[in-house]
Amino acid sequence: MKPLSLQHAAGLRGQCSPPRELALPITPATVLFSGLNYVGFDRKRQASARDDLNIRRFIAFYGAPPTALSPLFNDIRELFSLQCPSCEDLLMTCNWLKGYDVMHVLEGRWGYCEDYIRTRTNRCKAMLQALRRKKMKFVDSNNNSVIIGSLDTVSFTVQEFRLDPSSKWYDQKSHSAGLVSRVLVNY
Repeated sequence: MKPLSLQHAAGLRGQCSPPRELALPITPATVLFSGLNYVGFDRKRQASARDDLNIRRFIAFYGAPPTALSPLFNDIRELFSLQCPSCEDLLMTCNWLKGYDVMHVLEGRWGYCEDYIRTRTNRCKAMLQALRRKKMKFVDSNNNSVIIGSLDTVSFTVQEFRLDPSSKWYDQKSHSAGLVSRVLVNY
């Protein structure tokens, strides 16, 4: 696997800020660079830090590493090509899911008004939910057959939802509130 360092972010070298739209396929390096840039770590600060520090910073804001989010973003951009969500909107949604900040905090961090952020995060959240339904299919599930595969799980640690506090948001991995995304790789 290629390192995620800024030097390997093809096409982004020399730019002060990331483009709003990223060309497919979206790589982990471009997600790392763009995500950190959106939350205040410019190119110079990213270049002066070690790769593991940049990845820890990214996880602190988005809940998952860029190696997990880039395939997810690629799948969303392919499945919803007509709506074509921007990488910035997808990262903003992951940031909201991770921290569950109030809209005023997101307004300051992302520089958009509350209405814009709410509509974008709700749209991207719905796409994430629809992606799960489209990608997770159990072939021959009516025939009681056994499906052999590998189940990959990505956990997003979040703050407990204010409007719906419940034990259903409990994540076994982090022992706190969280959302889980699962992918079955069929052999």
